[in-house]
Amino acid sequence: MSLFQKRARLAVRPRMSDIQLVLLMLIGKVCIYTIQRFPLVKKIKSKFLLDLFNCNFCLGTWVYFFLALVFRVALFRSVFYFPVVSELATGATISLVVHLFSIGWNEWFGTLVIGDK
Repeated sequence: MSLFQKRARLAVRPRMSDIQLVLLMLIGKVCIYTIQRFPLVKKIKSKFLLDLFNCNFCLGTWVYFFLALVFRVALFRSVFYFPVVSELATGATISLVVHLFSIGWNEWFGTLVIGDK
């Protein structure tokens, strides 16, 4: 099978439904929350890795990248498809959307604590 035939076969894959995309976002958000609450993350000595695990958007990009690889999701399949680059773009895009949604949710429903007493 030639490279063109493989790309053509991947391009005609059915698109994800909206419910499947929302489920992917929820699974990723649960994974991000679980990884950030994992006790061994607090013991990381590397500042780079510690910053990566404490940043929702940064960690989310990698979590959604791996989920996109596992579930073979590519949001921009109709525009372009390159095997790893498309999944990375998908992970970054979904991470940005979920991060902005989380910020809005916390702003709307979050509790503001003024004193530390």
